[in-house]
Amino acid sequence: MVKFLAEKGADINLEDGYGYTPLIIAMKYRNIGLAKDIIDLKPDLNAICSATGDTPLTYLVREVWFGTDACYYMIKNGADVNKKNDNGDTPLIVAVENIVGSYGMLGVIINMGADYNIKNNDGKTAMDIVIEEDDKAALHHLNNPDTLEYYLTI
Repeated sequence: MVKFLAEKGADINLEDGYGYTPLIIAMKYRNIGLAKDIIDLKPDLNAICSATGDTPLTYLVREVWFGTDACYYMIKNGADVNKKNDNGDTPLIVAVENIVGSYGMLGVIINMGADYNIKNNDGKTAMDIVIEEDDKAALHHLNNPDTLEYYLTI
């Protein structure tokens, strides 16, 4: 249906009355199939959603249940792995703030070229946040990104 609407001229980047794009709506309702269909239509994967302040990638990384395949798919289709959201957070910063014991997103983002040195609006890098939170496992992975390489085999 989404492909049909796009073929008939629907704007795949148009926000609804609440500021959500079709891609963010698909992710909000956890419809991974629809999200991938929308990504295939080549929307602006680096636009800031006015409702959330997120890029599609920072939104996806925050919602860790999406899994690494969707993260990898979005980056391979043009999402900037270093694009900041309205808080100045990159996908890497969002990933370390939302790890919840799962390092898959972190692995994909790091291995797809995330810049460790980017600071958010609070002047903090991903490493600063990991050190503040005393997350020894995340600190290990940030210092040894090769331990996360297998996440690219998805």
